[in-house]
Amino acid sequence: MHRRIVAARAAFNESEESIARQKSLEAHRSSSEDAMAREQVGTQACTESGHNGESTHQRTTLVLRGTIEGTLLALSLLALADGAAWPPVFARAACSMLLVCFGAARAAQEGLESLTYRAHYSLERRREAWELANFPEGEVAEMVELYMSKGLSKQQARSVVTGMAESPDFFVDVMMMEELQMPPPSSLGAIEIAARVLAGSLLSGCGLPFAHRVLQWSALSDSGHLLVLCAIASCLLAALGALRASCTHQGRVRLALQTAMLAVPCTLLAHIGGVQLRALATVSPVLSG
Repeated sequence: MHRRIVAARAAFNESEESIARQKSLEAHRSSSEDAMAREQVGTQACTESGHNGESTHQRTTLVLRGTIEGTLLALSLLALADGAAWPPVFARAACSMLLVCFGAARAAQEGLESLTYRAHYSLERRREAWELANFPEGEVAEMVELYMSKGLSKQQARSVVTGMAESPDFFVDVMMMEELQMPPPSSLGAIEIAARVLAGSLLSGCGLPFAHRVLQWSALSDSGHLLVLCAIASCLLAALGALRASCTHQGRVRLALQTAMLAVPCTLLAHIGGVQLRALATVSPVLSG
């Protein structure tokens, strides 16, 4: 059965039950042509658009995550600088430097996480394959118990598990997901993952400091500069949230507003922190006795 995921979502969101059932039936129609095409290219994997959108759009998601994090960090640093009354040139320079350091650290972390998880997954998968080859009864019994704990009867669970065990590679993949809760590692290499996160962070690093520089030419007060900068960051975050909604199939307006609202606590708390830093930086003269 070929399930058109977009049509299936439309059926689920339909308020009229009879129409929803008809749409669901159409979404689940068999598509022998697609099945034959997958067989001809030697793959049985489901390639329908929409399944696990975050994984399907992983390249875009990595850049989006880096950009959102970088935007929030840049906004926080500039708000901190405003509260601490730092010179604008110094504030932008410090913001840019810290963004580069932060982006490099996040990129290295994401790349290392990818390498570590890939090695861990490979090790555990080889262990599961070895156990299935040497102790198939034990592995089958474990999966039967697992499915019984999820509500299947013993007979149903054994029938399902016995059928899957006839295809060892497939069964090992299932055990990795069901027993160990370990999905397959990303198809992206660690270097590409790191590069995309870094690129996202640096994109925001170019945007907000540049906007801060432009605002210095205006006739607005310092507090007005910060409010406009917060509004610019909110608009940027809203656009990023809307773009991520297209990857995750969530409500575009809702996710855009939720992402934009992240700018408020970042600005407020950082500005308060800057005011406190300014007070701490004030040196009282030492009175001689």
